[in-house]
Amino acid sequence: MRKALHPDFLAGSINSQKAILILSEIHHLLGFFTTSQSGPYSRSTHLGSETAMTSQFTRPLSKSTLALLVIFLLFHALIATFSLLILIGPYIGGKKRSHWLFRKSYIPSNPGEKVEKTPLYMMNTGFFMCIAQLLGSLSTIAFICLQFNPARSLDYALHAEPLIPLGLMYLFEMLAYWIMAHCFLALSYSAGTVSTRSSLHRLTTWDPPPILVNAVFTCVPVCMVAAILGTIVHGSEGFGHVLSQLRSTLEVLSRGSSDLKRLQNPSLPALQKISIQSDLARVQSELNALTPESVTNLRAAIYYHHWSQILFLVFMCITCLVFILSFVKLTEKLLLQGQEPISHSPKSHQFYRSQPERADSYLDLKSQSSAPMRTYLGTLKSDRQLLGFTVRAYATIIAMVTSIACFLISIFRATDVIINPTWHGVITWLPTVSGSWSAIPVAWQCWRLYSD
Repeated sequence: MRKALHPDFLAGSINSQKAILILSEIHHLLGFFTTSQSGPYSRSTHLGSETAMTSQFTRPLSKSTLALLVIFLLFHALIATFSLLILIGPYIGGKKRSHWLFRKSYIPSNPGEKVEKTPLYMMNTGFFMCIAQLLGSLSTIAFICLQFNPARSLDYALHAEPLIPLGLMYLFEMLAYWIMAHCFLALSYSAGTVSTRSSLHRLTTWDPPPILVNAVFTCVPVCMVAAILGTIVHGSEGFGHVLSQLRSTLEVLSRGSSDLKRLQNPSLPALQKISIQSDLARVQSELNALTPESVTNLRAAIYYHHWSQILFLVFMCITCLVFILSFVKLTEKLLLQGQEPISHSPKSHQFYRSQPERADSYLDLKSQSSAPMRTYLGTLKSDRQLLGFTVRAYATIIAMVTSIACFLISIFRATDVIINPTWHGVITWLPTVSGSWSAIPVAWQCWRLYSD
């Protein structure tokens, strides 16, 4: 007999790929339902009953994988609670805070010059970042719970769709990264505009015009949200067809298994045997009719899954690049400024319109341009705020790199992920790691913005 159905296919983030393997195995079992006179039904005991098939489909993940998932579940439950408390904090207690979503800030292109005609649109970073983190943690919790629940029953496993919370988890993570990148870039403007002809500081001396910042931080996230939501909806619909096909196939197999079991009764009258053989012939016909449609759906599902992972990878790479550039710009501005760090007070969110003091500080800094700059590590020791920015940025970058690694594994090691239990366990808990890495700096940033 051919090898048994792979047990873990409904327990991970690539269920559509698992399903293609399972249905392929199922259709290889069609030979057991032949109605030939040679009597191959003696092998039916190896096929097993519906209970045996249920145990194959609903066997849980390994203990180590489940332990990791439980840890991440508790962690994200705490992060979600923390984010919710920050959001409702202004509404409880006697202390009231001003609420705003977007503001316009006019900034000078150079110290002492007139402000730009186009304003830089500021967002309430603390509010939007808390929303993104709360929804991201809730999506992670839903995804993890769907990894535990398939062990309940075969019917539950064949209706669960973890691709939806997984896609939402990626979406809200990327949105949180974009919000933090916009915060870094906005703070780099308020850190002061430094002008020097040194080729070593071209990135710092060039301030992207507000119209470019507004366009990039509006168009790219909107396109990203539309593309990912479309991918989730389309992928969920396709995966639903695969699960429906799988349920139909298992239902037919269950009937055939029951008929085969009845046929093993030696005291069965000849007429009943003929009737059962007729039923098995109908089972054979139904399975043959299901085969073309299932093959088409499965090929489409695995093809779509492959390209959806590529789409996630492209968006994550773009997000990582923008985030790194924003952080580097803020860091170099703080280093070149060589003065006090930025304050997170409300005044820090209002950019300078035209200040003679700005021009004076710029002239002082320019006169000292020949002096050696403080080293980055030296600045980290003396500037706690820059150290905080750096720790948050590095943790976020690690989270993005983890997500990129997860996408690459899903793209290039798809076969190993399907048939290898070790790789399957890795691809199940690895997406939750990236969200956990990013949750810490995002929650930290939200708390700093809330407390100041």
